[in-house]
Formats: sequence, structure tokens, C-alpha cells
Amino acid sequence: MRRFGENQLLSCEGNPGSTGPEAACSLNQNRPRGCFRVGSQVCCCSNSHSVSSSTVSGLDKARLEVTLKYPRAKELFLNKQALVECIVTGRDADEVKAANFIWTVGGQVKTAKDNEPGRGDQTKRSSFLSVSIQDWEAGKQVQCSVQQKNGVPLREVISARTGSHQNPEVSLFAPVAQSTNEWTQLVCLVKISFSSDIYVAWTQEGKSYEDGITSEPVKTGSIYSVTSFFTISKRDWDSGKKFTCSAAHSFLKSDELPAVKSISKQTEKLNETVLVIDETVEEYETDSLGSTAFTFIVLFLFTFVYSAFLSLHKLKQ
Repeated sequence: MRRFGENQLLSCEGNPGSTGPEAACSLNQNRPRGCFRVGSQVCCCSNSHSVSSSTVSGLDKARLEVTLKYPRAKELFLNKQALVECIVTGRDADEVKAANFIWTVGGQVKTAKDNEPGRGDQTKRSSFLSVSIQDWEAGKQVQCSVQQKNGVPLREVISARTGSHQNPEVSLFAPVAQSTNEWTQLVCLVKISFSSDIYVAWTQEGKSYEDGITSEPVKTGSIYSVTSFFTISKRDWDSGKKFTCSAAHSFLKSDELPAVKSISKQTEKLNETVLVIDETVEEYETDSLGSTAFTFIVLFLFTFVYSAFLSLHKLKQ
């Protein structure tokens, strides 16, 4: 047990000056009493404003596990709010049911919605807190504290990841060869260069956003990608209606626009025409290059023969 001067934050190891989520307690009582884990240790704040630590095994391996999940990109983009989920799991269903969730945002206690354990899995329970987009983008710390039955409280802390992030790269593909039924599909491929949740939304003629069938992110090298499929009627496609694929990552701020790509049957025909023109120009340039090279060789040979003829004529004189 170690004691330090007032207004200092202590890490689990007892080093003064730590200010991150791993800080154990504040001697001016800015942090509540209790315990939480840092790596393989459990840090405890006591009434005497001091810090103690022990291994997880020394506290029965904290009979419950707590996980705090970052908000999904969909809620951030559509609802302009950060929906944070705190999950508690344990081997004892009664302890999971008795666990008490306490939320704080920027040190202020907040009310959340708790879910009872599901019928199939009695060893898991969640609590959801809706954080305003202003608090989230301001970088306020969101803390979930779970009080165990006859045990120490466990805490997890997250905050918004700051910094600028490049918008995803979006590619939109037209329907494949027409099938016999009256429906067809558009395909949207989204790529980003950093790890993030990705929400793909579809619109038809600028109407409200709709969900397609979107895969989970797949990592290839340093690139993360998702593929989204959107079913449309052939009638809408043939009539020239415009469809748009919008992609938002979980770092997109409320005043920023998502990456978008639009397509219609008319624009696809125009793209095909441009492609034909480009190929024709490329063939012409290739043919022109060959013709120019041939002309240059002929002129070179003519000049060489003519110079030889003049030299022989002078020798005869």
C-alpha cells in the first residue's frame, strides 16, 4: 500500500502521474472507490485515498468479465448518437443476473438500458448507453462499472478516437447479365486503409437510406473491405432510376459527408460508350505510332542512299 500527495493520479503499479483510462484512483476523490483490472492486476481504491494491487488470481480471477464495445458506425451515421454496449459474462448465471451496471460520461452518472440474460445463454448480459454525439466527439470518457455480487466492482473505459481519417474508396457495379426473374442486384465494394466498423447504406432516387446485405470487414494486406448487395427490380433499373451506395466509417464526424457512388442504366451506357471511344483512340494511337516509325525508317534509308549516290558521283568527277 502506498500513499501520495493530493490531486495525484496513480497507476496500478503505484507510479504517480498516470492520466489514461488505466489510472487507478484520484486522491481528491474524483474517482469512486472500488477495483478494476489493468492487464493481469486488479487495482483498488480505498477510503484512505491509497492504492493497492494484487494479481487477478488473488481476487478469484474477478468472477465476471466486462467488455465495453465501441459504437457502431450505423448509429453514429443515421441517428447521430453513440450507442455503447457494456457486456458482462460469467460462469455463474445468478452472479451475472445480480450484476449492477453503473455508467458515467465525463464523470457524470448516466442512466442506461439493461438487458436481462437471454433464454439460451444465462451467462451473458448487456447494458446499453446512448451518448450524445456532442459528448462523444468531444472525447469525453465513457465508463461502465459492474458491481459483482459479494465481489469487487470492475470498470472499463473508452473514448472517441480522434484524428482525421480518409474516406473509404467506393466502387459500384451494375447488374450482371439479365436473368429470367424480375429482380436483380447491385454490388458495392468498400475499401479503407484502417481498422473500423463500416456502415453501407443504399438510396433510390435520393429517398431514405436502406440496408443491403453487407459482409463483415475482411482484411487483405493493409486494406479492409466489405461487400454490400442491394436487390432492385428490373423495371426500376430499366426505367433509368439512380441508385446510390454510401459508406461511413466509425470515425466519421457528424459534420462530415460519407463516401458515395451512384449508378443508373443511362450512366452505365455512357460509361460503356466512353470505354469504346477510349479503346478506339488507343488503337488509333498505336496504329499512328507504327505508321510514324515506318515513315521515319523510310526517310532514313532514303537519306543514306542519296548521300552515298552523291559521294560516288563526286569521285567519278
